[in-house]
Amino acid sequence: MVVIDDAYNSNPEGAAGALDVLAEHEANRRLLVTPGMVELGTEEEEANFELGRHAARVCDVVLLVGAEQTEPIERGLLEAGLSRTQIIVARDIEQATEELSRIVQAGDVVLFENDLPDTYVTNGSLRDADRARGLRRPLEVPARR
Repeated sequence: MVVIDDAYNSNPEGAAGALDVLAEHEANRRLLVTPGMVELGTEEEEANFELGRHAARVCDVVLLVGAEQTEPIERGLLEAGLSRTQIIVARDIEQATEELSRIVQAGDVVLFENDLPDTYVTNGSLRDADRARGLRRPLEVPARR
C-alpha cells in the first residue's frame, strides 16, 4: 500500500493537485480519505462539490469523514458518476479508521486529503474546532495481518 499524505491542510488548487498525483500512481485501487475543505467562507460548499466531482474521475473508493460537512463532496461524487457503493461516510475518525482498515488491500494507493493528522495541538489536546467537527484523534491505519 502507498500512502500520499496531503493532510496538513487543504485548498481547492492543492486538493486538485493531490488528486492528479493520485491518478498518476499505478494502483489496484485509488482511495481518498477526507473530511473536506474547511474555512473557505462562501466558497466552501462549491469547492467541496468540485472536489467530489474531481475525485469521482480518479478514485475507486472515497471515505468521507463526517456526514454533515462532507455532504457537498458526496453530491459531487454522485453527480460525476461514482456509485454509492464506492462511497463510505464515517461519523468520525474512529469509524473512519475501522472502515479503512477493513477495506485497504495490498496494491492500493490512499490519499489523505486535509486535516486528519492535524487534530492535535503541541500539548496533545484536541483543538476546539476539530472537536466541534467530531474529530477525536488522528487517523491511524493499523497494519493488515
